[in-house]
Amino acid sequence: MMNYSIKILVLIFLMVSSIEAADKIALYKGYINSSYDSAKNSIMGGATTATAKGYSALNSNPAGLSTNYNFTLYLKTIQGTTSDSEGTEIATIDAANHLGIGLMYDSFAIEYKNANYLSVGGAYGYESIYGLFSVGFSYTMDQTDLTANNELAKDEYATGDYLTWGLMWQKTFLDEDDFYSIYFGLSHKNSGKYAGDLRSKVIPVSPSRTSYGIGLETNMFNGSILLTYDISEEFWNSSSETLSSTAYGIKWMLGHKFAIGGGINSQTFAGSTLKDIETIGIGIEWGFLGMHLLPSYTQRTVNSSTGVYIDEEALHLDLAFTF
Repeated sequence: MMNYSIKILVLIFLMVSSIEAADKIALYKGYINSSYDSAKNSIMGGATTATAKGYSALNSNPAGLSTNYNFTLYLKTIQGTTSDSEGTEIATIDAANHLGIGLMYDSFAIEYKNANYLSVGGAYGYESIYGLFSVGFSYTMDQTDLTANNELAKDEYATGDYLTWGLMWQKTFLDEDDFYSIYFGLSHKNSGKYAGDLRSKVIPVSPSRTSYGIGLETNMFNGSILLTYDISEEFWNSSSETLSSTAYGIKWMLGHKFAIGGGINSQTFAGSTLKDIETIGIGIEWGFLGMHLLPSYTQRTVNSSTGVYIDEEALHLDLAFTF
């Protein structure tokens, strides 16, 4: 189904000429969709800003891992299909072409996806009696080369360079039998504009995006349960078109290093011929033998004013090795 990458933010093609029906696929896919940033976000339906730990809200953190001064190597990929309203497959994604690789030490990370992007990021946390405060950032350098094509294919995109930053606050309350943790997160991505040479009428640009999230975690049986809620908005400096999002997530930690989760993300267009996007995601997190495995499945439907526009489904996989 969907032809774009995992973790790094997936961005838009802004048309400077008239938009034909075939171009709408590139147009809506260009929006940042946190449900597709990584397997972690897919599992939670995009509702993960509140539990960002300062940097997982950013685009260079693998699967939400904190390495605790360990060295981590991680891989990410995605595979799926895109079908039109009549069920005809119109695009596929090859997992081998969407492989990202990253390294992480302490709270610093670098990630590279071939011919797509290079991203670096870091974070700092401060613990006090008022809770854990952390701040994180990442900078993404667009590596896309579109000069060889006269026209952009439906599965191609470029973002330009951009900065992303995030803040997080966490406070845990304990009593004799229970614990409660409250999270609040904020992240913002600046817009970017593709700087390479083009021979088409499409100028690839990425929108700004602001996201707020809250979360609550408490113990349940021998594990714990986490509930999250996010709102976000994507917008342009040169257009009135926006994409607003509301996401809910739930994750149940069932024991040592194993969890199941699911989420729903509802997105609404304004100033567009498209109407909304409905996304659901389910998956697991499993840590064993020094590895951290996150497989997940995502399904989403894009609606226009006349009905279903397209259906998409994708399989994500994040795999980290911690040393």
